Amino acid sequence: MSRSALLVALAASLFAAPVWALDSVKKLSGPTVSGTIKTVTKNDVDIEKTAGGVEKVPVTDVEYVRYDGEPVQLSGVRAQTANGSYDTALRQIAAIPAASLTKPEVQQEVQFFKAYCTARLALTGAGDVAAAGKGLNDWLAKNANSYHFYPATELVGDLLVKAGNYEPAATYYAQLEQAVAPELKMRAGMGIGRSLLAQKKYPEAQTSFDKVLTLANSNKGAQADQQRFAATLGKAQCVAETGSPDDAIKSIEEVIKGVSPENADLMAQAYVTLGKSYLKKPDAKKQALLAFLHVDTLYAANATAHAEALKQLDPLWRDLGKPERALQAVQLLQQKYGGSN
Repeated sequence: MSRSALLVALAASLFAAPVWALDSVKKLSGPTVSGTIKTVTKNDVDIEKTAGGVEKVPVTDVEYVRYDGEPVQLSGVRAQTANGSYDTALRQIAAIPAASLTKPEVQQEVQFFKAYCTARLALTGAGDVAAAGKGLNDWLAKNANSYHFYPATELVGDLLVKAGNYEPAATYYAQLEQAVAPELKMRAGMGIGRSLLAQKKYPEAQTSFDKVLTLANSNKGAQADQQRFAATLGKAQCVAETGSPDDAIKSIEEVIKGVSPENADLMAQAYVTLGKSYLKKPDAKKQALLAFLHVDTLYAANATAHAEALKQLDPLWRDLGKPERALQAVQLLQQKYGGSN
């Protein structure tokens, strides 16, 4: 090779997008498994390990899958998505060189995260719900055997609830309910319960949350604990709405005591539910305001809860004679979440 050709090749290697070598599956329950992915379905990921043998990892135990040859930027996309920084994740996706997306499975990953993050933002009001739902549903139609199938299905259901299309949403939650894994059945029950809450069908919603609690109490592990706490919050909201806010507040405070402060999603949900419960009591606006302020100051990473907290803070600050603070809440709501209807 001539000197000039060698320099060209060296420059190309220096400026080429870096990639990962080997496939790997990061498990929730243990160490990462590296090797060659053999099969991916909506229920399992089979990986032939470098040490020998094939391991079948249930999708409920998959934190993420990393593919041989994928651009390293995709790791940042996954991390930002997990943190709820969907805008940042979308910017990182846009910066991935198209030339690095040669493998179909890597293209599928990028397309998923683009549709998923867009949909998550739409749930907060920062985007068109119908367009986001169509984008994610189109991805599902083409990738029915992806390990992302169930999260995408659940999110389409959530978008339909946001749009007030409750009957179609139920068909998506039903797909989770039919799954073998109890973790997915619990998530289905939570989706159904929240849909019924949105329709103000509080007794029916409470029944759905009770089913989740029964299932969570008969299973062990972090995911069962997460769903048990979430179902307790959902049930508490039903109790508050049907005339017993003090009982609801007691349940919510037990959740707050039992959840790690690092569990930002559950803590954000807990304080939003606490604030709404206090609003059902006469002369408890200050307590409600403090609950929503917890979300604004400590758990703003949960975009859905943060948008709801800001929406509630506006009238509360005005009622308490602080119009300038109300304006700050409205401006932040519009800036981050497009006003969040």
